[in-house]
Amino acid sequence: MANVEKTNSSTRQHRLRVAEEWVGGRRLMPSYVMEDKPYRPELVIWLDVTNDLIVGSEVFKPGEPLSVEAELLATAMNKPMAGKPRSPSIVRVADSALAALLRGRLDPDVRIDVAQTPELDRVIELMAVSLTRDEQDASYLEDGRITSDTMRRFFAAAAKLWKMAPWKNVHDSQLLRLDCPALDARNKVVSIIGNLGESFGVLVFDSLDGFEAMAERSDAHMAGKQRSNLGTSIFSINFERGSDIPKAMRREIDRHGWRVPDANAYPRIQWIDPDRMLHPLTDRDVVFATACAEAITGFFARHGNDIAGGTFKQAGERIALDDLPGLPTVELAAPHPGRAWEEQDESFDDEAELETELARGHEIVKSFVLAQKSAGRDDDWLAAAEFCGDNLCEFKINYADGRAGGWSAALVEEYLLDYFPRKVSADEDLIAKTPEVLTAFFDWTEQSQLVGKRTADAIRKRIKSIRNRFDAAARNPGNFGMAKSLVMGMRDAGIDITKQEDVDSYLKTRNAGMAAGGRDWLAPLPNAKAREAKASAIPARSRWSWSGEGSPPDPKAPCPCGSGKRYKKCCMPR
Repeated sequence: MANVEKTNSSTRQHRLRVAEEWVGGRRLMPSYVMEDKPYRPELVIWLDVTNDLIVGSEVFKPGEPLSVEAELLATAMNKPMAGKPRSPSIVRVADSALAALLRGRLDPDVRIDVAQTPELDRVIELMAVSLTRDEQDASYLEDGRITSDTMRRFFAAAAKLWKMAPWKNVHDSQLLRLDCPALDARNKVVSIIGNLGESFGVLVFDSLDGFEAMAERSDAHMAGKQRSNLGTSIFSINFERGSDIPKAMRREIDRHGWRVPDANAYPRIQWIDPDRMLHPLTDRDVVFATACAEAITGFFARHGNDIAGGTFKQAGERIALDDLPGLPTVELAAPHPGRAWEEQDESFDDEAELETELARGHEIVKSFVLAQKSAGRDDDWLAAAEFCGDNLCEFKINYADGRAGGWSAALVEEYLLDYFPRKVSADEDLIAKTPEVLTAFFDWTEQSQLVGKRTADAIRKRIKSIRNRFDAAARNPGNFGMAKSLVMGMRDAGIDITKQEDVDSYLKTRNAGMAAGGRDWLAPLPNAKAREAKASAIPARSRWSWSGEGSPPDPKAPCPCGSGKRYKKCCMPR
């Protein structure tokens, strides 16, 4: 009896001395088990977070019951992977059902909390670093799981898709539905990317909810709020530059003689898990990618002109692919029945929505300026950075596509060679700093994952290549618009535009000179004057209509009515 009391007393004293918190649960492993259908095992793990120790871990196939966590906890308490046998004072889990199970098994003195368990995520992140395969070892044939003939057929289909270029006709939010029962694909959501001139390809989502989850995370990314989880799995056919393809994969292309249509059109299939883990591909996955590419090419061959011309309403197609294994038939429907394309129009009828997008752009620029300040930039440079960044975003939102994100080299060129010379009243110092500031801005957006590497590279090269043209255009008074001519004229005359009396006096002098027959020395010079005269010659509310002859206008091109707006946002039929 005395020995029993002594043991119980010793145990109580031990528990009083040790106040440990253990955290447990399960996570998907950052690796795959390669069977007929590759799968990711689950890791059940218990951590002593007080002492930063792993006390228990075991790998299971997905779907094991909660009891495995409870049993592993009991094992860890009796035979921990680190330290002496012991009982924690606090156990924290994220699953309330697991917490209820543990309450029936643990000593009542152990407190059980239900809360987030980010420590487990950090363990998985560390494992991912050590298990990540070197990209240079990547293979189109996936270590023999894919045959050369299957990949050759995919390359042929991808070449036709690249030539068709469906991204010229639709935006990524104009969704299609895809069904291919023979390949277990039902009610898939297809998003075609590349309308902004970057990241060309096709994304396939399991559902509309998956697409929305991805869109939400993309918006958060653009606002500078980093989210590592995509919210959905994504199956994609991407077209990349040859220089971005690992050397081992380029050697495979050469060795097998697969057809690549363009130096910027090396096709690549990726299946990405929500946590950004690449899902290994099988022969069947490549067949599915081939079927998608063939079906989308055929669909846009029949309907692309109607979509581009604004006369398209809806269509459904069945494309039989008799030369693929299983003789699959792909059914495509556009628009996706659950997402009308009209809802995706990019114009801003709602002033509040426009203000929201402008505020979003301002926050991006603010984060950029703060990063440059931390890097030691001086006050003059920071002032130029803030002005250029805000002005660039205002140009894109008010004059381009209405969005703070989604940059391309063509848009940056339009800003530097057209918008800036016409609209921005800049002194010599600002003109000199602008290319440098914009280069730094797109360096930062790439580092912040707001712009992809491919896009950032293209923009930086474009800025460098047009630097001399920008310098000349920005200084040429013949490019100034009316408002800029007025501001620059007052600046050159030493007028303080913040003083109304000085501005009034200046304008009075100008008007008096014109009344006496003098030249309007504040009016735009020939280049800008001709542009404005052409625009003002268009009758109010006149509307251009396509006759049906020849090809319809490009929705992104200037409207033929002469309004200066894009055809899509002006006279294109809705």
